[in-house]
Amino acid sequence: MTQTSFSSRAITPSPVLLRLVINPDEVYRLPEAGQCVRVTSGRAWLTAQGRDVVLEPNRPIRIAPSPEAMLVSSLDGAPVVLEVLN
Repeated sequence: MTQTSFSSRAITPSPVLLRLVINPDEVYRLPEAGQCVRVTSGRAWLTAQGRDVVLEPNRPIRIAPSPEAMLVSSLDGAPVVLEVLN
């Protein structure tokens, strides 16, 4: 039997819950608002709670809790990398 060693260092949980690549001409539906999101590559169009927002890279935005879904699509004809944060 082989022994496995484990590190006693604390593991820091990742702040990223979900990472998506949204291609041009695609729309992604996030189940409900009340999340913090950020774009890490490209630019995105987000619609939530009757408001439209352009998401720029590395500028997180928090959406107030709501049962409504958020819709996200890419801008500028380029793929977007979107992260849903903890």
